[in-house]
Amino acid sequence: NGSYFRRVVSMMKTARAGHTASVLGNGHVLLAGGDAEGTAELFDPTPELFVGGLLMMEQSRRGHTATTLGQDSIFLTGGGGRTAEYYRIRDQRFGLWPHTLAGERSGHTAFVSEEGRLVLLGGDEGGSVEELSATDGLFRRKLTLGQTVSTATVLANGQVLVVGGEGAGLYRPWDGGFERLSEGSLLQRRGNTSTELAGEGKVLVVGGLDQREELVVRGVLFNPASFKTDREEYQSGSLVKIEGKGYLNGEEVELEVARQDGKNYEGRNHWQTVADVNGVF
Repeated sequence: NGSYFRRVVSMMKTARAGHTASVLGNGHVLLAGGDAEGTAELFDPTPELFVGGLLMMEQSRRGHTATTLGQDSIFLTGGGGRTAEYYRIRDQRFGLWPHTLAGERSGHTAFVSEEGRLVLLGGDEGGSVEELSATDGLFRRKLTLGQTVSTATVLANGQVLVVGGEGAGLYRPWDGGFERLSEGSLLQRRGNTSTELAGEGKVLVVGGLDQREELVVRGVLFNPASFKTDREEYQSGSLVKIEGKGYLNGEEVELEVARQDGKNYEGRNHWQTVADVNGVF
């Protein structure tokens, strides 16, 4: 009938809200949590059916995260306490992780850093960050951002754009640093969405509520890569100092300086530089 949507004939085994949906290696989708009983189920996209029976989780969860680790497991954290558990794809079973989180989390963000560590960010009052150690399996708190976290978006340069009711900042997983953005008030909101756009790596932040609990209509585009000069105007023959940040580790950056004579640009100079491990030149 030309519609982009159609109803799935098959029904879920139970109603869910605040659950997670993870695409498995075989194409099936694991729906976990979001109900009082603590169950999960599978959707097979080939026949477009919810297949099998209910799978029992170790704990009921709502507002948790589900992160793919390796090829055989989905790791679930928070959403109703300090526990974590994993789903083994090969035998379709859940198992309780032997160590607890550093603190309770719900509605947080989980991602795997470039160094291969699972990072949990936000979902608590202080906006704390903790990591799962690949050595001993313990969760360790890294720092507290000191602000609520509405969204946390992993950027192409490995940093994480954190947006919340008190403003915005950049978290560096490799050294645990957090830099508040000077124009973060433009991103001062909660209940928003943050989406990395294809191509240049810009992030579109839209919607949400501001500090006055009013809906925010205007969107903001955030560009993680920026540069500045030491002065706004120069005399002919003066030295120009250019600093940049937010680039990829080892990224080649092409720079150009042009002398303006009236409305025409003359004497263009081109050269390249390379960003360091922190994305700075």
